Order: sequence, then C-alpha cells, then structure tokens
Amino acid sequence: MRLTITLLGDLKRFAPGHGEEFELDLESGADIADLLQHLGLGSNRSKIVLVNGRQAREDRVLADADHVTLLPAVEGG
Repeated sequence: MRLTITLLGDLKRFAPGHGEEFELDLESGADIADLLQHLGLGSNRSKIVLVNGRQAREDRVLADADHVTLLPAVEGG
C-alpha cells in the first residue's frame, strides 16, 4: 500500500532527504507501529500521530492512500 507521510518539526530528520512530505510503500496490514519502526522512530519518542487528519494510536492498521502526519509532542511548563 502507498501512504503519504508528513513529518513536522524535528521529526523531519527521519524523512528521506529530510523533506517534510513523501510517499512510502508498506505491506498491506501494516499499522502505525510498523511505520514508526520503518522510519526509525521508536515507540518511546514523544509524538502525535494523525491519520487523515484524526489522532490515531500506534495499533491502528493503515490503508492504501492514508495520509499520516507525525509531529513532536510539546512538553514542558
């Protein structure tokens, strides 16, 4: 399946060529955790995941043509 991936903030460094948006092919049935592993983003890194504009958990199964946006979670006080 083909996905559109957008990485924002300091997560851009995990993108090919360090761009903001790119397309990626993953096997059918892959979930967000599989995508994060493929990109080299561990589950322990604080981030917000959106799929087609809606927040999603790492166990969400992705579908062809999904648009996944990853952005760093803001922490501090």
